[in-house]
Amino acid sequence: MDKIILGIVGIIVMVYGVAMLIRNMAFRAGATQTLGKVVSSRSDNKGRYIHTLTYEVEGQSYSAEDSAGYSEPLPAGSERLLLAERKDPKKFRFCDELRTSNMAFGGCVVMGMLFILRFLLF
Repeated sequence: MDKIILGIVGIIVMVYGVAMLIRNMAFRAGATQTLGKVVSSRSDNKGRYIHTLTYEVEGQSYSAEDSAGYSEPLPAGSERLLLAERKDPKKFRFCDELRTSNMAFGGCVVMGMLFILRFLLF
């Protein structure tokens, strides 16, 4: 019975990882890469730093806050690669943050597959 439960946990983890990878790939497909400049940073009530960036998408300038929530502030004036949605350029994600989350979700897929192999098939 324990093996079945752990196998089901593996299935859930794998499905979650695949779903999040698909979500990230869909975001990347509908986004354009640009260079953003950090204008300011502020601390929220959880101790995370929210940064305001300015960037250009298709010749138009935008200013928006990130949603990553870093533990350290980025220096004002520093530049970061980001992906901004073409439909709503106010929504963006940092390229390195997207890459890191893809690696984590890929790890979920691998871990889920290992659980399935170990506890359901063998």
